Amino acid sequence: MSDNDPIQHRRPGRPPLRSEAETRAVIVAAAANAFLGSGYIRTGVDTIAKAAGVSTRTLYRLFAAKSDLIKYAMEGRIDA
Repeated sequence: MSDNDPIQHRRPGRPPLRSEAETRAVIVAAAANAFLGSGYIRTGVDTIAKAAGVSTRTLYRLFAAKSDLIKYAMEGRIDA
């Protein structure tokens, strides 16, 4: 694979590679949908991670707490 190849391919069965910014956006979108559907209190971080297609470890690597997710989800709604 050369340095100029923008798409990195993974073995079959592995999730596609995304940039950190794309992964954050996917997680925030999943969180927003989950919060709208179930409310903040009833939505677990594991539910958000599953909906986003990431592990809870990845979610916590990008967001320190569930409260950060609601903040970013609400900012996205306000800016839209």
